[in-house]
Order: sequence, then structure tokens, then C-alpha cells
Amino acid sequence: MPNIIVIGSSTKSAAYTIKQLSMYGLNVTVYAWLDSPLRHSKYVNKYILAQSPDRDVKAFADGLLKYLELNKIDCLLAINDQALEICKLYYDQLSNYTKIIGINHSFTDEYAHSKYELIKVAAPLGIKSPDTILISQLSDVEGRRNEFTFPCIVKPASTNILKDNHLFYFRVSRVNSYEQLVDYVREHVSNVNILVQKIIPGYGIGYNIIAKDGEVLNEYIHRRLHEYIGESTYRESVSVEEYGLKEKAHALIKKINWNGVAMLEFRIDGNDAYIMEINGRFWGSIEVSVRCGLNYPVQLYEMQYLNKEIERGLPVKHVRVRNLKEEIINNIRYVVQQKSLKNLFKWFGTLKGVFASNEFIEDNVFDDPKFVLACYYYSIKLVWSRVVDELGLKSVSIAKHQAPVAEKNLVIAFACTGNICRSPFAEYYARKFNPQHSYFSFGISTVDNRLSPVNAVNAAAQMGVDISNFSSRSFDKQQVEGADYIFVMDRLNFYNLRQKGIDEKKIFFLDEIEIADPYGKPVEEFSKAYQQIIKCIEQKLPVHQAN
Repeated sequence: MPNIIVIGSSTKSAAYTIKQLSMYGLNVTVYAWLDSPLRHSKYVNKYILAQSPDRDVKAFADGLLKYLELNKIDCLLAINDQALEICKLYYDQLSNYTKIIGINHSFTDEYAHSKYELIKVAAPLGIKSPDTILISQLSDVEGRRNEFTFPCIVKPASTNILKDNHLFYFRVSRVNSYEQLVDYVREHVSNVNILVQKIIPGYGIGYNIIAKDGEVLNEYIHRRLHEYIGESTYRESVSVEEYGLKEKAHALIKKINWNGVAMLEFRIDGNDAYIMEINGRFWGSIEVSVRCGLNYPVQLYEMQYLNKEIERGLPVKHVRVRNLKEEIINNIRYVVQQKSLKNLFKWFGTLKGVFASNEFIEDNVFDDPKFVLACYYYSIKLVWSRVVDELGLKSVSIAKHQAPVAEKNLVIAFACTGNICRSPFAEYYARKFNPQHSYFSFGISTVDNRLSPVNAVNAAAQMGVDISNFSSRSFDKQQVEGADYIFVMDRLNFYNLRQKGIDEKKIFFLDEIEIADPYGKPVEEFSKAYQQIIKCIEQKLPVHQAN
């Protein structure tokens, strides 16, 4: 029986792709860096939890290569964006041990990796896209200031990138003002190009294909019926003729010479379809493809591993597929956030469809009970961990963790959440006030190379501190353990450092009360936080005159 290794596990696409490959007769090994319910699935033969690649991609890749060297694996499939980036970088080395499927050559893959490149190649084919402005450096924002309209969507040109042996993930955001736009760009443009796009109302669809050498072999569209923050929990298959996109989609796939599966994501506004991106790997609603008659996971395996001619032009059935667990969770969120039962009652009305012959529940407990029950357990576990965290935060005593006045040359660290507001100001002011000690700062939950918000820069400048070019640094355990004092701003910082294994005897609160995070707030809040920081530094790090 052939052995396939699937890299990554944290998405719905992993669960429902693996199900089809296992039912086809493959032994499935999952090589992942996150614990997930998938480890309990009856369709998974082996689940390997490896070191996370987020901060050390090479170490992860070395571990994977060692595993492939010691175990006979016939085929490898990267299931999510992070895994794709790793497998593309180490493609030659991995290919020495196994056959890789689902990855295009670099020229073609650029259109899935870069949303801006996709827009450029789609436009001459008559495919609409949202009005888009590319920001590649900070000066572009000021230079094109008159071109922006608000509110708008800002997003990374590439959602995931691999840089300096780190994996970076970037968020999409809605901004309502020029000031918010500048702050978003300052945070991200050092690592990735930014797209500023007009908001497209309406709903989302996926034009889903499997292709060989730019020729579409099979295709279907899924329409999102229930959406929550960009993800769908209930979808239906529709004819590829419905939106008049077939000819254009074929032309695009041919133009970029696509091989394998892809989802062309569109936003539908009235009679217009706007392309948003290409997902160049299996997508979360892949169960729709199976239920409508197009088993893409099996077709990809047969085409790219077995070199088999797959049957093309297969008919598509009209089906509806929902993820019941996520629908329950999302409706609970709606009730909590909106304090209304209106959407909940509306959702109950759609449940009558589960008895129809063309309606399916992808997380059907009768199909894979341990996996589905584990999905609910992991969700409950997540909620419980948050409760435990809240109790843990409340148990932290600020009074018990006050540092003595520093009287000798020390290595002193300042920590906050993102290392763009409070801790960089503390580092720079302390260095200016008392250079007898050595200082550095870091963020506990951050991405490297982010610039501070404009309000932070302006508030700091009013106090004689220039943090305009400060670039954020993330937590490095070895560096942090080398500090004599680690000053934190609030209970969350303390709790998170303790969770990361830092000796709490080294962790101290900078003030006797928490220094509130001013991120996203008016400049007055930054000034208030910085005045508090100045007072504490001058008290706890006084200058000692030499005898």
C-alpha cells in the first residue's frame, strides 16, 4: 500500500483531503507542528508532531528530511500555505526521498503567492479586480495620499512568506482613516508589500479547478451561504456557467500554465465578479468537490503521482455542505457579540435542509467519531484554557514582583506585547537616562521588523525620545534568559513569559500598577503611558556617581 506524507494539519482542507486519500487506499502520515483533532482521525495512520518552523524553518526541514531518509514515503503533499513555502524552498532536497505533488514551478506559483501579480495578469483577460494600490515602501503612502478612499481593505500581497529562516503570517484589516493606514503600513511593509483595496460588498465564491499544463480538466463553483470573517461554514455547488466566468477562468489558467488544483476566489457584487486571489492548494470546503462528483484529492494523486489520465469534463451535482461544529461556534459568537438571537433563529431555519438528499455534514460524527468528538473537545479545551489564563492572570501579584533599585552594571530587558509601543520607549529612555546598564527590549507576541505607530513616535518625540526607526524584535529565549532584570508592563506580559519557561525570579513589574497598552489609541494615551514609564525608570534605575 503506497505511503503518503501530508505536511501540516491545522486546516479543514487537511482533514477532508486526507479522508479521501485514505479511502483511496493510501497509508497517510501527517507531519505537523500543531496538535490538532486530526491526530484522532481513523483516516490517519501516523501523526508526527514536529518542532514548529515559525522561528526556525531550517530545523523543521532538517527533521523532515531525516524522517524521509529513515522511512519509505512514496509521495508528499503540502496541505497549507506554510507547508507550501517550506516545501518550495527545500524542493530539491525533499525530491531526493519522495515524489512531491501539488506544487507548481516558481514562475506559475508566483500568481498564487502574490495577489498583485495575479491582478496584473488577470486584467488583460477581462477579469475585474478591486481598485488596488501597491505599497512597497513607507514613502508610497504619503506620495499617493490623495488616491486613498476610506474605509478600505489593507492586506499583504502575500499572506505567508518565508524570510530569514522565519515563517511570517500577515493579517487582512479594514482601516477607516489615513492615520490607520499609515500605522498598518509601518507595521508590515518592512516584511511584505501591502495592497490597499476598495471594499467589495456582496458574497464570496470559489471557482475550483484541476488542470494540467494550463488546461482545465474539471471544474465547479461553490457559493458561500454562511460566512464569518472571510471563512464559510455552509456552501453549495453551482454551475460554472452561472457567473459567466468560465471562459475567463480557462484563459487565466492557460495564461499561467497551472498544474494541479486551484481555487480562484471571487467576490460577487450584483452582476460583477472581482477576483481576490488564487489558493494554490486544497481549500477548506474541499468536501464540496467530493460530494458534487469531483474527487479532487484522488484526481490530483492519480494525475501527478500515478501519471494517470483522469476523466475530464465530469458532470457536477448540486449539493450543499456544512461544518456543523463551526456553525454552532459562530452562532454562539454572534449571540455574544450582537447580544441578539436573530441570527441564531435564522440559522435554525436552515437546519431543516440536513434531511435533504443533496445536503451533507462534513463533520459527521457517524463517519469519523473520534475525530469529530475531538474537534468539539479541542474547542472546549481552548475555551477552558482561556478561563485558566484569566485565573492565572488574576493570581499574579504585582506587589510581589518589584525589583530592587539597580546599583551595579546590569543587562536589563523591557518586554511588552508587540515591542512597538511601550518597551521600545522604555529601552531608549533608560539608555538615555542611565547608560551605566545595558538594555534591550522585545515583544512576547510579535513579528520582527515592525515600526512603531505614528502616535507612539509623536508622543515619544515630545519627551525627547526618537523611536521613529525602531524595529520590533520578538522573544528569543536564550537572549532573554541572559538578562539580569526583565521589566514587564502588565500581568499578561508576566504570565506569558512565565508560560514560556522564564524564571519568574527575574521578571519584575516596571510599576506598582499596570502600564496599559496604548496601541490603537489616541496620542494622549501614549503620552500617559510614557510618563508612567519615565517615572518608574528614574526611580528604579538611578544614576550612581563614581567615587
